[in-house]
This record gives sequence, C-alpha cells and structure tokens, in this order.
Amino acid sequence: NTLNNFANTTSAQLASVITDETGAGTVVFSNTPTLITPVLGAATVTSINDVSITDPGTGATLALGNGSTLATAGAFSTTLTSTGATNVTLPTTGTLVAALSGSNTIDFPSTAAFNSSDGPTTISVPGAVDGDSISLGVPGALMAAGGGFVAWVSSPGVVTVRYINSTGLAVNHNPGVFNVKVLK
Repeated sequence: NTLNNFANTTSAQLASVITDETGAGTVVFSNTPTLITPVLGAATVTSINDVSITDPGTGATLALGNGSTLATAGAFSTTLTSTGATNVTLPTTGTLVAALSGSNTIDFPSTAAFNSSDGPTTISVPGAVDGDSISLGVPGALMAAGGGFVAWVSSPGVVTVRYINSTGLAVNHNPGVFNVKVLK
C-alpha cells in the first residue's frame, strides 16, 4: 500500500492524523526545505551558508553580524572585517597582546640638575600590576628641555611617571598630558 491510493491530502490534514509530530506548519522534506525560525536544540551541523562548523568538544560561539566577514587565506593571517570602520588582522603565529591604557595631566615640580622627580599625579590603569611592560607617550614639548621620562606600575592599577634631569640646569616643565599603555 502506498499513499497514491489516498486522496490528495494537505499538510494540516496529515498532521491531524499523526500522533507524534512536533512543531507546526507544512510538511518538510529533506531536499532544500525553507524553515522559518526553527528551534534546532542540540543539532549536529557541519555548515550553514558555506560556513563550516566543527565540534570543539565544548561550547563555542561563532557570530558574524550582517556585513561582517571572517576570512582566512590558508595558512596565512585571519582578517575580521566588521560593519564599522575597523578591521582586525590577526597574526599567523604568536600571542595576541592585551593592552590597558590611561592618561593624565602631570605637572612636574622644578627638578634640580642631574636629579629626578616623580610626578605628583599618577595615572590610573585598572588591571596593571607590578612588572608589567609600560609604553609611555610623552608630550613633545616637554622633551625639548632635555632629560627623559620613565614609567612603572607603582602599585596595583597605578602608574607613576618620573622625570630624569640629565642636564646641568634645573628644569621646570609646563604641565602635559602623559599617555600610558600597559602590555599584558
């Protein structure tokens, strides 16, 4: 017996005689169905719209917003292009570096010849800890007097900047905005 022996039947009529169905709507067959807002649960898939998906063994997420792409070039770099104006190209090897940042206006006191002084104001950088690498941005106008500046994490989350006067004269700088990046 085949279904050819029965009259034409709609999906709704068929659903009314089936007792173990789930969901609602029309009958779906396996070749190129169109599903509207399906709930897949713990489905096993290998690709969606040519995006390959592999099981990492634990939970994972791959979300690409409209207009975004995640592209690789074989064994070369990976580029994430977002809908905004920023693209990120990841290196092929190595470790990505996290950076914390902060800035503050510092007005150093007059510093005697061949002496040093710490800025009376520190720079807050939450997450910075003793021994972190510091990249210091110094206002160019302050470098004209000679000497140099160094920075370090002086206590958790706090960066101190020191002026080292290597000239033979006392130096009194104007205030300047110092920027720091703490590399993790």
